[in-house]
Amino acid sequence: PVFAALEGVALGVISKLFAGQDGKIIPLAIIGNTVIFFGVLGAYRTGLVKVGTTFVRATVIAGFGLLAVMLAVMLGLQFPGTSQGTTYFVVFGVIYLIIGVMDLFVDFAYVTRAEQAGVSHEGEWFAAFSIMISVAMIYLALLRIFGGRR
Repeated sequence: PVFAALEGVALGVISKLFAGQDGKIIPLAIIGNTVIFFGVLGAYRTGLVKVGTTFVRATVIAGFGLLAVMLAVMLGLQFPGTSQGTTYFVVFGVIYLIIGVMDLFVDFAYVTRAEQAGVSHEGEWFAAFSIMISVAMIYLALLRIFGGRR
């Protein structure tokens, strides 16, 4: 409950910052987040996307790569031939969204495997927490994308 409250406050503050730019950004991010969540769930449940060990490995490696690039961008590096704003837009928007979607696929696979294995209540909480973090990642990426390069 404490984490959920803190996350709600943090996302609310971040949302408020983007709402100051344009009031339409928040509803767009919420709608996009909802559609992406159910789209990923549908693609996973129908078997359109298979999450095997290779997919999980690629997601973990991509996540570490994203963290390294984020750190480099925050230290002032940028993509050649682009502005710092464009680099932030691509890294903290587009790439972050892709990794968030990949994480959501991995989370759904974990839930399926955990259900089959009969995991404990702690495992169920971990699965819910993982999905919540992935959904928050997607929401933040959409805010950045819809907020533009500002």
